[in-house]
Parts: sequence; C-alpha cells; structure tokens
Amino acid sequence: MSTTVDKPPLEDSEATSAFRMRLGIGLWLLSWVPFATALVQFMVHEGWISEGQQSHRVLMLLWAIQIAIGFLGIFIAGSGAIELVKSYGLKRVPREAWRIIIGKGPSPK
Repeated sequence: MSTTVDKPPLEDSEATSAFRMRLGIGLWLLSWVPFATALVQFMVHEGWISEGQQSHRVLMLLWAIQIAIGFLGIFIAGSGAIELVKSYGLKRVPREAWRIIIGKGPSPK
C-alpha cells in the first residue's frame, strides 16, 4: 500500500508565482556565472578580436548584458514575491518562497 500524500493542485496565481520565483532566481544566479570573461578569452584565442582595447569593449558589453539579466531576474522574482506578500503577509514570505523554490508549493493559508 502506498503511503504518499498527494499535494493539492496549485491555483493558477500560485503556479504563476512559483514559476516567476524560480525563473527570477535562476536568471539572477545565471548572471553571476563568468561567461563574459570566458567568451572574450575564447574570442581572443580564435583571433576574432584583438587583445587590448577591443577585447575590453566586448567585455564591458557582455558585462552590461549580464547585469541586465540579473536585474531582470530580480524584477521577475520580486513580482512573484509581491504576490506572496499579498497572499500570506510579510512575515511568512521567506518560508513560503523557500517552499516554492524547493518544489513543495506554498503551505495552506
């Protein structure tokens, strides 16, 4: 006999909030991976750009893109957190956000 407990299905707003939280945190974490440095080193090694000022310009452009991705992730996760505040109150947001991130879903209201 199985002893697993079925979780109640998430409401549409809760599912959307969970998706936003996971996506936002994932984008924010992705913005911290040093892709720019590795890509510039690869481009210099392959001869696509020259060492020096040209590689610094490409590096600054890639860093700007990474920073924008990080801010986009914070914005997306923040909109999910605002929905949690409206549903659960400010004191319960960290616990509910953690439950959503690890996949347990929010606790009953």
